[in-house]
Amino acid sequence: MRNYILILLALILICCNKKQNLIKKKLVEEPIVKILTYGLPDFDRSRAQNSVAKKYGFTFYAVAGCVVTQELLDSVERENNITFKLLEQKLGHDWETRFEKEVDTMQQIQNEVETLVGKEKYIIEKEKELEKEGNGLYFQIDLTDCENIFDVKAYGWKYINGESERVVYYTIVVNLFNKKVTKVSEASSC
Repeated sequence: MRNYILILLALILICCNKKQNLIKKKLVEEPIVKILTYGLPDFDRSRAQNSVAKKYGFTFYAVAGCVVTQELLDSVERENNITFKLLEQKLGHDWETRFEKEVDTMQQIQNEVETLVGKEKYIIEKEKELEKEGNGLYFQIDLTDCENIFDVKAYGWKYINGESERVVYYTIVVNLFNKKVTKVSEASSC
């Protein structure tokens, strides 16, 4: 009986080790590329940048607010130079120009999407409810695999058990082609 338990434990350890190796291999093959940022962002622009960045295979990562040191500035520049070279190899020498053009377009599209969503009765009611608490409703608008279809998360901040938490009040799909707004789900905490 003891031998069976030892064999079973050995098999479990081997399987776990193989699974960990696969996870490590995937992380090495598909690193998360981050462009470091600091300062007060232009929130509308940032929303568009974040959406397009997903398509390009990188993210923006805020490392500081408005108060920065020269050491931080130098460090961010060093790290971002490495990241930009990697992105240039992966996406081509003109990737930044293409990216900025897509961000401009995405910002316009996201404004259209937000305008459509903002006309929905349940959104107007939620806005009024949140304004009474001194809060507001925000929208995360992301591309989908389908042209003119966008995923929208309508969220706000709420105190739950004494902690400020992000709450997604609605998950919405917007079809810009036919101007259709479809509520997919309501209220879930993130």
